Amino acid sequence: MKWLLTLTFFLIVSSTNSQDSVIIGNKGLNRIYEMDGPIHFSHQLRSKLFFIKEEGFFSNFHQALIKGKKDLYITTEGTGRIYQVTDKKSDSLFIKKLDTTVFFGYNNAAYSFLYNDTLMSFGGFGYWRVNGILRYYSFKNQEWDALPLNQEIPASKECLYFDRPSNQLYFLQLPYLDAAINKEHKEQYVFKLDLVNKRNELLGELSREAYSFFPVGIQYLSVELPSLGGELIVLDGRNIYLLDFKNNGVYTLSNKAIEKTFFSNSVGIHIDLAFEQNGKLYFSRSNDPSHQLDSIPISINDFTKLDYPLYIPEKNYTFLYIGIGIVFISLFSFVIYRKRKRDNNIPTQEYTLSDGRENEFKAHEIDLIQKIYQISQAGKSYSVEDVNQVLGLSKKSLEIQKKIRTETLNKINHRFKMKHETDEDLIERIRSEEDRRFYRYIIREENGKKALGL
Repeated sequence: MKWLLTLTFFLIVSSTNSQDSVIIGNKGLNRIYEMDGPIHFSHQLRSKLFFIKEEGFFSNFHQALIKGKKDLYITTEGTGRIYQVTDKKSDSLFIKKLDTTVFFGYNNAAYSFLYNDTLMSFGGFGYWRVNGILRYYSFKNQEWDALPLNQEIPASKECLYFDRPSNQLYFLQLPYLDAAINKEHKEQYVFKLDLVNKRNELLGELSREAYSFFPVGIQYLSVELPSLGGELIVLDGRNIYLLDFKNNGVYTLSNKAIEKTFFSNSVGIHIDLAFEQNGKLYFSRSNDPSHQLDSIPISINDFTKLDYPLYIPEKNYTFLYIGIGIVFISLFSFVIYRKRKRDNNIPTQEYTLSDGRENEFKAHEIDLIQKIYQISQAGKSYSVEDVNQVLGLSKKSLEIQKKIRTETLNKINHRFKMKHETDEDLIERIRSEEDRRFYRYIIREENGKKALGL
């Protein structure tokens, strides 16, 4: 088994070192190279497009085009392989391989495009999972690197529209099986990826009506129509729709001439390459190896708007949550205010020491002194909680507890010093052995006897 894996890896690595090549006589590709971009090309999961003759392992991997303002690139689907058309002479195009990638099989049906002159790739599927990773090609490293998103939404290029003016990528998430955990996802949601902020946003769930005409597994072709602001979806059931992601609308094709462009042939010949530019739909046929381009005008007038939305908008509860939060904070603040006001009004006569006998301990003070002295005689100490309990403060706020506890201990120590003419505290604070952040209280034997008259 090891020798088979080693041989496979050797063949793959060897095939990545492809030399520069020339494409001769491809009329469609020559014309596309000379056109001003950018251009959005059609997507077909069953595409059999081949522009460059790959050798070895990748010879049967079909290919796709990416066209910017001037540059034209060819990608090998399901891999990270990328070629650039560097020059044109007569009917020949000169091709240069850019990347040094080795890994493949993780990005089948990924959406490849140009964003601010940067080659990008989004989503795709492999053997184990469908991913929602946004990748960019580094010309410096000759590799694809991932960009962080706020959340990963599994996606592919089956139904996707890139709105260049707003740098927003709209896509429909179709049902898929997560083979890694054997979980099937049946929901169909519409998302928007903001390429500037790298954030995915859920727009809503596919409407019931749209769900009925978009069954999984029979898609034939999809073409982005930038001039119309939507995605043209061609289904095997002879249905053609325009999906307006931005305005949440659905249109059906009513122009029979355009419909015949897609469905007129009965011998298996089909459109294998299509794109729209400046109100014209360009296309080539599968029986023409030179991919010569034909065209037909297309506009929004060729469609009829349907009376239902593409998706049911996701309800935004942001303002409701904000309102609930404000009410909760207001109520909480009011409760705290009332509690503090009530605590501050607690009578403190029993702790008042201004009765003319400053050096005499009060009854509650003697009670506290006795308890701390007794526990100290046993080699133990008194905790803050114990003091609070003796003073009847256990149910008071922390602020009130600290205030009255400190006042009481200070007065006890003050009385003791005045009465016995000493600088020593009667009740001493020591660090807790269990947690040095907290204090405990003790009374030394000789001081306790003085205070209690023993």
